[in-house]
Amino acid sequence: MNTNKTGQELPLSAANQIEFSQGGGTGGGTADVEVVRHWTRLLENAERLHTSGEYEVAIVVAQTACEVITERAISKAFGNKGVAELESPVTGFLISYNLGNERVRKLYDALAGDTVAGEGFWEAFKALAKTRNESVHSGRKVSETESRDGLDAASQLVAHIEQKNGLT
Repeated sequence: MNTNKTGQELPLSAANQIEFSQGGGTGGGTADVEVVRHWTRLLENAERLHTSGEYEVAIVVAQTACEVITERAISKAFGNKGVAELESPVTGFLISYNLGNERVRKLYDALAGDTVAGEGFWEAFKALAKTRNESVHSGRKVSETESRDGLDAASQLVAHIEQKNGLT
């Protein structure tokens, strides 16, 4: 969780102002900082890869963006539920944060109070996860259409998780 020194949660986007002091309480001031949402950067990179015709890599990066935001949402949800101490022992049982994995999805749904599998983009997201796995593990080629559809599904999933979990 990103918090300031008073415990107030900070948004994961836009510019934030932080206060700082130098040793002994003398000096200090404020500084503007930009918090990077890694999932956004990953999606931007996936778009560039798609545009350059690197469809297989584009879907891997898009799927990674989905896993990164899922990990962040699950972590935040443990804290929101008041059971932050359970995060490490529970997530230690996960092999990834791929919501296409039923165990991960059920954990996310329970913690976040979301039913992501009921969303309109869900089938397209599952197709992205399947295509990514086939490409990575079997060397399957990815078409331009599959890449575009996968990136669109990843973007929709990320937007959904951001909104549902206050990660915007």
